[in-house]
Amino acid sequence: MTPWAMEKQCSVIYTHEVFSKFQEQIIATRDHCIIQGITECEDIKIVTISSLSRKERVVQLNKSDMFGRCSYKLYESYGIPCRHIIQVLRAEKQNKVPSIYIMKRWEKRCKMELFFDEEGNLLDEKPEDPMEVAMRKKISDSRNQFEDLIQMAKNSEQGMNFLFSSLSNLVEPLQKITPATRVNKQDEYESFLGSKIPNQVDIHPPNDIKSKGRCKRIKKSKEMKAASKGKSKRTCGKCKQVGDHDARTCPNNVVG
Repeated sequence: MTPWAMEKQCSVIYTHEVFSKFQEQIIATRDHCIIQGITECEDIKIVTISSLSRKERVVQLNKSDMFGRCSYKLYESYGIPCRHIIQVLRAEKQNKVPSIYIMKRWEKRCKMELFFDEEGNLLDEKPEDPMEVAMRKKISDSRNQFEDLIQMAKNSEQGMNFLFSSLSNLVEPLQKITPATRVNKQDEYESFLGSKIPNQVDIHPPNDIKSKGRCKRIKKSKEMKAASKGKSKRTCGKCKQVGDHDARTCPNNVVG
């Protein structure tokens, strides 16, 4: 962090990711960039800048609009001013980054949609459409009324037959007054979930595993017995008996 006004300015304008990269350039300007030479030709100022790595970069600054082009070409490739351009702007007593350097697609306000009321006050969320609210209420009332009819007729076969035939007679006239709509799978899922399904999902890489190699699986008792059965018998050098032990593990060894 630096006390420079341009850093505070861009922290408000840029998105978090872009500002993080811009802040790297700010710190590099403070710690590494040194102006080696300046030449002027009318409105163009040519500034040579070196760093601790002894690599020289050349910035051509147009003094009329304070727009500079650097041989480092960070602005051309990413869209933020590099450390060398920032150093030249500070040498020109520019406390803030000129608006010509601020690309619209990196601004926070381009990442979100703002909503205002009739008096121009900023709202926390999108205002509801009165027609959508009225339609949701009608759907809810119709669903409740339909449930009440089912409860009323469910204990009578004659009542259920009447309800079914009445609903069947509504299908054809309803199709005539209702435009045919085809609901795709995504709209169907979103309606079921009650939320919007994102078009892109960022999957982060798994956390690093510090242990090396693969852990051995713990064998069950049955597997250990089966493995021991397959072992060849041997003659013990101490008790001279054939078994699965030797002189070191012989049961006749005296403990003392």
